[in-house]
Amino acid sequence: MPYRETGYFSNLILDYLDEKDDLKEFVSDFPSLEAFKNRIRASESFSQSHRFNLQSSIKAQYEEAGIKLNAALEDNLDLLSRADTFTVTTGHQLNILSGPLYFIYKIVGAINLAKRL
Repeated sequence: MPYRETGYFSNLILDYLDEKDDLKEFVSDFPSLEAFKNRIRASESFSQSHRFNLQSSIKAQYEEAGIKLNAALEDNLDLLSRADTFTVTTGHQLNILSGPLYFIYKIVGAINLAKRL
């Protein structure tokens, strides 16, 4: 279901998704495949030591939480050490009275974006 049809999102969010000219001075890149490809190209110099630190930190967080890594998760974490691996990261901004729909859209959107990229 398109965001606009939900009746749930603010005009600002809808304008952002529609890439309105009024917002261009505040946004470095609108969400498009080309913009993400440019970001990936710009981050290709992410050093091996940074990759190691990222991988180690994530593994430590799982360990501290008492979560045992299964084979699939271990394989995915090992991919972080490769220079041709990139991550899609998102966060959730708390919104008064926004409910769970926004959160679900963010999760589904991040998963779909990672698959497309």
